[in-house]
Amino acid sequence: MKKKENVKWLFLIIGCIAYIFLNGELNIGISAWVWTFSILYFYRRSKKKWMKLLAFILTISISALKWYGMVDGNFYVKIICGIILGTCFFIPYFIDNILYKRIKGFKATLIFPLSFATVEFLMSTMPMGELESLAATQTDYTSLIQIASVVGTYGISLIVSWLAPTIIFIADYIKENKKIPYKAAITYLSILIVALFFGGLRVAAPLGNVKAVKIAVATGIENGTALTADKDFPIEDHIRSMNQSITKAKTGGADIIVFNEEAFTVINTDLDRILTESKKQAKEKNIFVILPLEIEYEDENTLSENCLYIIDNNGKELYKYTKTKLVPLFETNEYVIGDGNVPNLNVTLPSGKKIKFATVICMDSNFTWFIRNKVDNDTELLLVPTWDWKPIDKFHNNWTLFRSIENGFSIVRSTYDGYSAVFEPYGQIYGLSHTDYSGFENVIIYETPVKSRFTIYKYIGPIVDWMYPFALLLLLLSPKLSIKKK
Repeated sequence: MKKKENVKWLFLIIGCIAYIFLNGELNIGISAWVWTFSILYFYRRSKKKWMKLLAFILTISISALKWYGMVDGNFYVKIICGIILGTCFFIPYFIDNILYKRIKGFKATLIFPLSFATVEFLMSTMPMGELESLAATQTDYTSLIQIASVVGTYGISLIVSWLAPTIIFIADYIKENKKIPYKAAITYLSILIVALFFGGLRVAAPLGNVKAVKIAVATGIENGTALTADKDFPIEDHIRSMNQSITKAKTGGADIIVFNEEAFTVINTDLDRILTESKKQAKEKNIFVILPLEIEYEDENTLSENCLYIIDNNGKELYKYTKTKLVPLFETNEYVIGDGNVPNLNVTLPSGKKIKFATVICMDSNFTWFIRNKVDNDTELLLVPTWDWKPIDKFHNNWTLFRSIENGFSIVRSTYDGYSAVFEPYGQIYGLSHTDYSGFENVIIYETPVKSRFTIYKYIGPIVDWMYPFALLLLLLSPKLSIKKK
């Protein structure tokens, strides 16, 4: 008995260590599989409530420390954010603990993974989006994550978390019946193999007629990290910096230059000056300019704008887009909320190539449903000006690549204090660079493969997303039919 108790506590320790490397800055893909199994094993083998409470306390404590630098704010705000994320991520264990003994057979193993998929789906409807996600931990496994094109990221989380209850079910079945439940093992392995096989074929399939477009990503004049940069520059410096970057981009043969989120901060009275100059430069240099601005107003009662202007190579303003998904607490009281009308524009580039592209800003790309609903089905390229910071840079970059897989288009992120990247429609990285707090006025040109690919998820995503909570609900109702009669 003592040996069994020691094994149980060993799994708790392993699970806690694995959780440190789950999501965030230190993410390791295999940790998601290890964490779900280890903690679930401990939870199911613990009969005393204080043991289960201990597992929960350890999880939220690690979460608070792990995500401490995730947001700007005082000590208490940072800790509370981490605790909330850890609590949401632990809910599947609570649900499984309540129900798994009440349901007969292999179908009981579905409680845990369906709970994960459902919780992550519900988190996507919250202001912060799906920050804590099993799917986001798996970006190193290119073949596996391709199933997001059919079942979304929640399907990835389901497969990852389903392994744990399957192994425990098989072990318990062997102990009780002295034989192996081959059907259970074959069922899970078959689904995993099919997912990997499908992903492998998808990645191996050629993209076909790809348009190679040179796109420059550029950082504005601000310097320092996202949490400390608070320098004011005169409008002349902003214009000089912008012109210098546009010139570098054109010299490198770029058709489009995309600056990072809030690349230039201007007072509303100076807005016309920088817009007039950007239009002049776009026309003279024959280049499309995506110009993200932070517009502040002299009237302190007027909220600032986090927006971008799309200017074509003829110096014409095609669209103004305002960020829609603001960071709760830190942006919601500071900036105007956009109307959610994402530009989807058919254009002819200076090189003669015709493409259809859309733009959003930073956190807009965190929300699966927002991108799926707001970006047209035939859009080939999504441009995402962003501003990250060290604790979230890798994680945020990895999370954005799922929008490529789900929707079948290319993505270019232009990021300050983080990773600028190019993702092709299968979510594979074609270009990657990090500003590494190296200053301002960086310009990097990427040869970007622009292509639109059909995905099932793009068309039936809402049905697929609601399938997870609906399936869990059916399972919650099923105990009445499946509990053994006394």
